[in-house]
Amino acid sequence: IRLELVGRMIDGLSGGNKRCKTLAPIFEKLVFSPLSTCSPIVYVANVQRAKALYNTLEKYRLFDAYPEILYKTTFITKFGERTEVSLEPGVKLSLFNDVVAFLINAKLPTALHILFDIMLASSPSLFGKDDERRIATFEKILSAAFAMSYEHITLLVNNHDTGTKQAWKVPLLGSMIDCMMDDTTQRITYSDQDAASKGYPLIKRLVEQLVSLCVEENRGPVTTDEFVTITLYLLTQAKNRHFFATEAQYVEILKVYITAPFLQKTCTTKYWEKSLKELFALLACDMLSLDGRHELFRQFIIALAQADEDKARAFLNEGLKKSFYRGKLLEDKELSSLLRKV
Repeated sequence: IRLELVGRMIDGLSGGNKRCKTLAPIFEKLVFSPLSTCSPIVYVANVQRAKALYNTLEKYRLFDAYPEILYKTTFITKFGERTEVSLEPGVKLSLFNDVVAFLINAKLPTALHILFDIMLASSPSLFGKDDERRIATFEKILSAAFAMSYEHITLLVNNHDTGTKQAWKVPLLGSMIDCMMDDTTQRITYSDQDAASKGYPLIKRLVEQLVSLCVEENRGPVTTDEFVTITLYLLTQAKNRHFFATEAQYVEILKVYITAPFLQKTCTTKYWEKSLKELFALLACDMLSLDGRHELFRQFIIALAQADEDKARAFLNEGLKKSFYRGKLLEDKELSSLLRKV
């Protein structure tokens, strides 16, 4: 109620009242009020209120004497950076850090998702070539997101058939990955050439924590199916966006996936066949040498057999057709015994 009353006051005074020039500092307090983070519903309502008031204050040029407030509140109301605001780089950095701290300390999926959108839209202008600061920010985001591992976020997606927006619930962690990379771009480093050398440690940490969530007892509401889908999506995107500089790095990451606990969980999911095929297909990556592929394939089949022998046998036959296995099968007791079983 307090936030709503403040919003009404700002709206009422903004149209020419003598006190209107003092409204920007009050507006800033409204946008970053700790009261707004008491619940997701209150926070969303306050952001919507702030968006409308922001437009009103800008219409009457009430930000003219307060460029810092304009710059800072734009992140929350427009989900991006106001690059044309004339401020020293150090001032901009300090203001952005304040925004990051506020959104993370809110401990709300809706607030953290705004930070995802900011990084998605403004990472190049915010950080330039400063990958150290960019990655440090992503590290903070990652820690905050994993503290809310089982949360969903509701997104409004355009329905092209009806011309309306449709609410769509997605796991918060999946949305986090999208702000780091997608089908065309990675945003963890300024240059794609530095993705592996600078971004690999972050990818490794992300993979390990996601796999850990996949194998632990599910506490809902994010399902094991969703965790497995997110984890395999991350691996595929990391490979396509060149986050692996060497075969050793790629093998290291794949070994995190090729374990009996992860494959056992995968086999229980609704889309197990699709997931296993995606993981199997990653063994065909050009980064793998013939010997490296042989060893990973063998580990994959042995681990899968501990989860489901029938599925392991099917993928073993498929791998033999693709020449993934380079040894003498009859001398490999574990694999040859699997083939003999009916």
